[in-house]
Amino acid sequence: EKEQDIKSRILARYEKHLRGLNFDEVIIPSGDIHAYLQIKSKNMVLLRKIRDGIRQVTNIQDDPRIREMGIINMQYAIQAIASKSNTVEIFEQDEVRRMEEAWVILLDCSASMKLKFDKMREFALCVAEAANELTGRNDAWSLYGFDSKFRIIKDFKEKYSQEVKSRVGALKSGGLSFVPDAIELATRLLAEDT
Repeated sequence: EKEQDIKSRILARYEKHLRGLNFDEVIIPSGDIHAYLQIKSKNMVLLRKIRDGIRQVTNIQDDPRIREMGIINMQYAIQAIASKSNTVEIFEQDEVRRMEEAWVILLDCSASMKLKFDKMREFALCVAEAANELTGRNDAWSLYGFDSKFRIIKDFKEKYSQEVKSRVGALKSGGLSFVPDAIELATRLLAEDT
């Protein structure tokens, strides 16, 4: 009951943004965990490379040289030179180095993608795993599939759980491609996020 209530709230939020768009409906598709696990095992080497690559990227906040960047504060610089000490920080940060961001990942699931759709599902899995690893926050990204229907694979308010992973496995190709409508709906959803 609780899950159904959460899903109905999510769908209601999307319904108000559909004004002027051509989608038949917004749905939260049922999942296929078996297909997800097959795709994941097939791409395990690639996923490991992505995960290792992400771990090697240094966060600018963790960089010890952060204090050696920015605008020079002349009073502090004169004080550091006069006292012959390196303990005085002479740089002021001119901007916040790390900003919060939100991502929307859109997948075209229309019939025009049918020939390469297996690759598209592999790509969706890799992007989802990378987004989850990179952001570290569940509300920082969402994943949608679209054709004539708009499919919520992962909403901002959902965790990257077993259920969401099974929705990635259940992606299917078919229907018309409403690319402009998908971009417009994604823009409306991002504008709602403070």
